[in-house]
Amino acid sequence: MGRNNESTSIDYKSLVLEYLYTYYDEEIIDYLRTITHMYNITVEEGLDLFGCFESTSNDEILLKLNIIVPKPYDIKSSSVFVHEYKHGIDLYPYIGKDISGLIENNRDVFEKSAKKAEKTYTNYLVKKLSNEKH
Repeated sequence: MGRNNESTSIDYKSLVLEYLYTYYDEEIIDYLRTITHMYNITVEEGLDLFGCFESTSNDEILLKLNIIVPKPYDIKSSSVFVHEYKHGIDLYPYIGKDISGLIENNRDVFEKSAKKAEKTYTNYLVKKLSNEKH
């Protein structure tokens, strides 16, 4: 179980954080980092584990978020990381607010937003890595 801790010259965690701080609000990313649980397992092993989870009160007030992601070790795992963080970024403004029906009624919108962030990150990563080779 778990992934091999082989050494790599690419620090995907640093690249993910650099991307997030470049494209999104620092205060939000700082908050998300405090509620993130990273696991050193493959994406395949964590498919049922990874996500951005909401904690709400009985009257549907969003109290906090919890994010579970893989420790970034390649493009795929770092894309999952970005995907789940984008859900957190999109939900952050609703903390302390009534979210009755918000997620159920906008699931497609949230998912498209997260997939777009993955694509933007991948493009950022390819550009960044190709610049480092030159």
